[in-house]
Amino acid sequence: MVKQILHEMAKNSAELKEEIRHLKEEIIDIKREMITKEEKWNEEKQILLQRIETMKNKVENQEKQKRRNNVIIKGIETRDNTKQDIEMFLEQKLYIKPKIERATLLNQDKQYQIE
Repeated sequence: MVKQILHEMAKNSAELKEEIRHLKEEIIDIKREMITKEEKWNEEKQILLQRIETMKNKVENQEKQKRRNNVIIKGIETRDNTKQDIEMFLEQKLYIKPKIERATLLNQDKQYQIE
């Protein structure tokens, strides 16, 4: 009876050792997989950060270019047709014929943005 119990315990112990070994191997495999996925995620993150930075630079350059083409004129009295009034003012006072795409009243202080 005691021999049988010892034999069962030895058998159970061997099974437990085998199961522990198998679980350790699984843990190692999972850790390797996690490391691989984390490296891939970090690479993708860097690519996305570079794309974001590139897009930010493009937007900033576009905004700078847009502002570069603008002129602000203060103190001109206009009626409803702002674009024509600005063109007439520039022709009469500066003797130039500008190509104005758009003229916009910026605020009530009679500031106009011309593109």
